[in-house]
Amino acid sequence: MLDTRSGGYFHLLRFPLIFTVWSDVLTGCFIVQAQGGQVLNGGDIATMLAIAAGLATGGMTLYDCFEYESDKEHGKARTLPIGVISAHAGFAVAFIMILCSVAGAILVSFWAGLLSVLVALFLVVYASAMRGMPYLGATSLALSRGLNIILGMAFAYRTGPPVVRFEYWAPVVAVFGYVLLVTLVVSEEAHARRGRLFRLTGALILILVLLHVFLYVSPLSHASLFLRLSVSLFVAGVIARFLQLARRCVHELSAESVEKLVVAALVATIVLNANFVAFTGDAGDTFGVLFLLLPTFIMFRFFHRLFQGTRTAID
Repeated sequence: MLDTRSGGYFHLLRFPLIFTVWSDVLTGCFIVQAQGGQVLNGGDIATMLAIAAGLATGGMTLYDCFEYESDKEHGKARTLPIGVISAHAGFAVAFIMILCSVAGAILVSFWAGLLSVLVALFLVVYASAMRGMPYLGATSLALSRGLNIILGMAFAYRTGPPVVRFEYWAPVVAVFGYVLLVTLVVSEEAHARRGRLFRLTGALILILVLLHVFLYVSPLSHASLFLRLSVSLFVAGVIARFLQLARRCVHELSAESVEKLVVAALVATIVLNANFVAFTGDAGDTFGVLFLLLPTFIMFRFFHRLFQGTRTAID
């Protein structure tokens, strides 16, 4: 068991959700590698994942720091208001992680450095200025996730602009649109409306279904029948989970039920990204992305035990 302070920092970083960000950068990297880009070794991949994790955790920590006074006033049980970590310590942790990540990306290549700065910029803008603006805030956060895919591409394509082909743009646009809808669902936590939640959930399911259908019918798809059917099982599981959570919202419309839907939708980005990697026909890379679901669920359970009463999206 971690002591109170170190456990508080670990909780503050929301580590389980980092695996969804890792799926973004791995997707970009694997797609470019399949098109003849540079094949990364273990050290390069570790560096890429560390940079993505630093940017994401720094952004999430900044969000809590800027929300400190509001959470304290309304009695929300975030990490900072319970007195374990001060707001100053939270800001310090956030900026150190972001700056170290940007510095590391600059050492890799100019384009990786530039993209890391853009990701950091959108995360900081979202946390500091747009967190209370549903549409602008959602756009800022969604842009950061789309740029994460391009950041992954930059690691495997270091000699010029990483996004130069249609098949590179498709996953970026899809993840941007998907995360945009998920972030709009977040805005429903305070004053949830059943009709709007159903429409947003339906749109998320539609995106998953349509993009998966393209895996079967698109001329760009090189996936084998086995790989297509394997990904279909995961897509079907995600849709079943969405329907289950939507039903829960019908019977118990609350901030908790909406929160479960949000976290489940974020975790589902791993499946969405794996669907794009499957277009390359590389089963190893596809299952590598899907494997991120396992540590995500394990870490959610770990958090639940470490912080009794913590709500998760897999209960």
